[in-house]
Amino acid sequence: MWFNCLQISASHHETTTISENGPPSMSILFIRGINDKDTAQLVPGPGGSVNYSFDGCCGVFFFMNFDSSSAEAITLFGDTFKQQQVHIKSKPSLVFNEISDPDSHHGALKHCEVLCRQLQLPVINHPSRILQTTRDNIYRMLHDIPGLTVPETIRLTPRSPEDVFTEIDRAGLAFPVIVRLAGSHGGKSCILITGRSDLDKLHVYPFDGSDFYLTEFVDYISDDGHYRKYRIVVIDGEPLYRHHMIDSKWMIHASSRGFMEENSFLMKESFARKKAFNEQTVPMIRPAIDEITRRLQLQYYGIDCNIDEQGNILIFEVNANMNILSNDFQPMEKQMQLIREHIRQLIAHHPGGNSQGISLQGG
Repeated sequence: MWFNCLQISASHHETTTISENGPPSMSILFIRGINDKDTAQLVPGPGGSVNYSFDGCCGVFFFMNFDSSSAEAITLFGDTFKQQQVHIKSKPSLVFNEISDPDSHHGALKHCEVLCRQLQLPVINHPSRILQTTRDNIYRMLHDIPGLTVPETIRLTPRSPEDVFTEIDRAGLAFPVIVRLAGSHGGKSCILITGRSDLDKLHVYPFDGSDFYLTEFVDYISDDGHYRKYRIVVIDGEPLYRHHMIDSKWMIHASSRGFMEENSFLMKESFARKKAFNEQTVPMIRPAIDEITRRLQLQYYGIDCNIDEQGNILIFEVNANMNILSNDFQPMEKQMQLIREHIRQLIAHHPGGNSQGISLQGG
């Protein structure tokens, strides 16, 4: 037996115990986490069952459908919830940390750090590196890379709308400025303010001690009046096309596909950019992507950005928390298969992985 128990300090008065039962064997241990509010979303499953949806986790274990003989997942909590004993079936040889949001899952990431340190195993997306991917720190880490524009971003804890403008002045940010709640995604909390005349827009926020980000807005409108956004997946240093969206507004999300479908020429452009990505786009952006990967030291992450015709990249977001593997757009399925294959290869060839292949249920 490899070990009887492993104690992880969960706080100053609690411990987490993970014990192993059964003979050692090759196994990938996926670690997901509960957010700092200790909440998870319930989602309906087949046959009247109920499943949990974990925010702030990249979901590789769920979407890749790993066979139980080669992989299992455990869940860590934040600082305010007592962690119960977690059992693992066999000695893992590799850890894949799925906890990917340093704003909403700080406690779970700190616990994951302790666990990884005590396991002393190879780790994909080490929690100490994920903790460095806050929006303000991404600016500090990446803003001086040639070929990259990273808008200045600051973090603050305002108590009133007036505090927001005070911090904008103090930081010397130029309007327009994007305001968003830390830990919020999908544009749900984003507001673009153009000056003090927009102060009333900020009353929608809860000024209750929550952290905010302020980001200088860089207008990236194209000559035809449209905005364009790439989502790139970087797996083991290799940039892969995830999607390319076009809209008439600056905040581009999945709903922008409806605008593209209404304007079929934009959909054709998107498919053309996908086709040209490897041969034309990647050679232009490769030096910048390589340097981003070197600085982040992450093996799996995403980049939302605009790329101009010269290959200059305007960064919107860089982190491991993007929606990568969920797909409800059938024309993207072939590309999704390629991404999944790269994930399998990342795991198989990472120290501690299985070079003979990774077992998937049903495949």
